[in-house]
Amino acid sequence: MVADATSKELYLEDHDFSAIYDTCKVSTKDKYFRHDGFFFKENKLCVPNCFLRELLVREAHGGGLMGHFGITKTLEVLHEHFYWPNMKRDVQRICDRCITCRQPKSRIMPHGLYTPLHVPKEPWVDIFMDFILGLPSLGKGEILYLLLWIDFL
Repeated sequence: MVADATSKELYLEDHDFSAIYDTCKVSTKDKYFRHDGFFFKENKLCVPNCFLRELLVREAHGGGLMGHFGITKTLEVLHEHFYWPNMKRDVQRICDRCITCRQPKSRIMPHGLYTPLHVPKEPWVDIFMDFILGLPSLGKGEILYLLLWIDFL
């Protein structure tokens, strides 16, 4: 999220939030409040009508760990932290235009046959390596990682 002086300007120029943003300068009004230049409704960040809305919808729909789960799931993810009027309409529009979601999916044979993995004949022929991140630290400022090696023999 862009956290600088332009965020205040976006709220002041926005047709959805400009009037209520200005009235919340001193106190809260109708569950709206300002904090550090950002505008909130209850505990959700109000997103002005700019490029950020589309960026947030695209990330919640298909970015990172999201898997193009559709309109309902995308709305649930966004509703947890963000608010803007007509969010459902914006999510519907962007999800309907998603190229990945529009690609045809096979209904006749959706997954194919399972093929078993070959069994190696000696050690260290078929190995797997992975990092496990984000483990709780044991002391001040330590970040723990785990390197995992698996031999499929």
